[in-house]
Amino acid sequence: MRKRRLHLAPLGAVLARLAIPLLLTTLSAAARAQAVGAQAGAGERVSVLFTALGKDGKFVTGLKAEDVRVTADGEPVRSFDLTRQKGVRLFLTVAIDTSASQEKLLPSTKVLADLLVRSVMLPGTDEAAVVTFSTDTTLEHGMTKDLASVRRAIARVAFVPPTGYVGGGVIVGAPPLRSAGATGMWDAVWVVSREVMPRWLGPGRRALLLITDGVDTSSTLKSNKAINAALASEIVVYAVGVADEKNFDGVDKDALRKLAGRTGGRAFFPKKIGELTGIFRQIQEELDSQYVVTFAPPSGAREGSFHKIKIEITNPALRGQDVQLTYPQGFFVGEPPAVK
Repeated sequence: MRKRRLHLAPLGAVLARLAIPLLLTTLSAAARAQAVGAQAGAGERVSVLFTALGKDGKFVTGLKAEDVRVTADGEPVRSFDLTRQKGVRLFLTVAIDTSASQEKLLPSTKVLADLLVRSVMLPGTDEAAVVTFSTDTTLEHGMTKDLASVRRAIARVAFVPPTGYVGGGVIVGAPPLRSAGATGMWDAVWVVSREVMPRWLGPGRRALLLITDGVDTSSTLKSNKAINAALASEIVVYAVGVADEKNFDGVDKDALRKLAGRTGGRAFFPKKIGELTGIFRQIQEELDSQYVVTFAPPSGAREGSFHKIKIEITNPALRGQDVQLTYPQGFFVGEPPAVK
């Protein structure tokens, strides 16, 4: 698949260009419209993923509906189904920061990203895409079940020095605004959410593996718009914060924690590149240990409306074991708005 790059412009133009012309999948316009209609019709039921982690660091995989309480907008959900997400199709996007601050780290992160997709993807069922981002967001390969194609796309990822680049993040004679080699992380999250893993792809789990230092220097979109786009597409974000601290400012942990926490994922901050192997193993285990609660939306909820959710352990024995739940901050009913 040929690469496609989105050149970001001032905010108004960005929204217009993102919302309409960028088609990064092979679905026809008719199939897309049909899928959107089906998803909106399925708005009578809401599904929210969550994970349960014991104080021993192991995932709890034996929860039942009677072990938890679910509230939406502060009101108890009286009836819901709880199931394990085993054998459900996974849509995975690997998004790799290729800005100047990641130049020295790319060889190692590519090897370990390759390890993750080989470990996580179920052949013939799961699909994955590869995205890179610096100033612009580039689709290296769209959603595919072909693991070999995904691995080749990861192998192709490279740092492309901008004009005037002399190393260590220094660019001689570069324009002061949105110069090449900068980082547009929030723009990349928005593009992945709206165009690479939208809800109209069909039923399945959606996970974004974001490898970056989290220091956004060039996005035209604010963080809340990007996070809301991820929530609307039901994407769980796993952020891995890595940085070249010798030549750059380090990792923006707050930004990555915010993104991962509000979407029901987790943020990891390895001190050494070698720790990524263990982190990717944790992500694989978490994806295999997810639950989903399914229920009717709040009475009177409007199409595209956002609602807060809370999931709590009620089983006294499990509460005594200090089981911690991770889930997104809320959900959209039916087809979400284009921009929120």
